[in-house]
Amino acid sequence: MPIDSQSVRFVPPERWPIALGVYALTGLLAGVASRAIANAAIANGKAGGIGVALGVNILLPASALLIAAWYPRVRTAWLGTLLLSTTIVVGSLFWQDWRLWHWQFAEIRTLANPILVVGCLADGVIGTITVLIASAFRRVGLAPDPARCVQCGYSRGSLPICPECGSGTR
Repeated sequence: MPIDSQSVRFVPPERWPIALGVYALTGLLAGVASRAIANAAIANGKAGGIGVALGVNILLPASALLIAAWYPRVRTAWLGTLLLSTTIVVGSLFWQDWRLWHWQFAEIRTLANPILVVGCLADGVIGTITVLIASAFRRVGLAPDPARCVQCGYSRGSLPICPECGSGTR
């Protein structure tokens, strides 16, 4: 099936570092926000797990979905979900104590619980499904050049016949 450059929007391939940076920043902010919400809930006499539940069940999947739709590439979606899950733990640790040298392995192990691991896998699946759906409308790559030969790809400009392969069609 030929790619119709009118119906497909092409995303520049050099945007992958921006996408991964947004994944990391979003996870960091989700970690800080989930801890802030948990502390506010505890201060108001509610269960503190609401912050983690919102972070893992709403913020991370929404982030995975939106970023994967913006930069639709499967490998970036999976690496991004790994960054999301790692940086939500780092964000939570920063909220507890910003001094890195005070962090203990037991705290990291407590924050990186099995629910977060399953959430990471679910976010990867959400990102993959989003990429597969979005690839019908958005592609990572350069738009096809109408001046190129259809047969060999030679950039023939306005020449009616390709000097490389002799094809007369565009």
